[in-house]
Amino acid sequence: LAAGLFALLAACGSNVTLFAGTTQTEANQLLSVLLDSGIHAEKTTLKDGISISVESGQVALAHDATEALYQAASRHGIPQTAAETWANLRGVAVDNMATGTITFAGTEPYAPQEVHGIDILRVSYPKDSSPGYQTTIVCGQAAGGPDRLTAAQCRP
Repeated sequence: LAAGLFALLAACGSNVTLFAGTTQTEANQLLSVLLDSGIHAEKTTLKDGISISVESGQVALAHDATEALYQAASRHGIPQTAAETWANLRGVAVDNMATGTITFAGTEPYAPQEVHGIDILRVSYPKDSSPGYQTTIVCGQAAGGPDRLTAAQCRP
């Protein structure tokens, strides 16, 4: 279902609205997380609030970053302040997301980071029909770099 949703959203056009009808403060927090994750995002003011949109090819990554932010902002079902949310992000570990595991564990705030990035994986089932699956890294890039990941950097 999730893969179908992402495929549908990616086919909708160049930009996809990720979040709509929110306050300026919430929109700024989400925009900051997305931009810090290397995701090009745009904030637009609408009649019913602020919306955040991302390029359609970044929907999966944007969704996963938003999930991590949501978990940090709603620890144990209790709404958190902005400061608590940022502090809680260091304890968030979200498994089985479209882009893999999202975690900020082991990072030092405001220091250069080499632990974050994105890897594109090829997931396949064994040819002998045994249970489980195999993953192979097709390509990847550390977060924070100014260059976009290109097809030339990836294995076929």
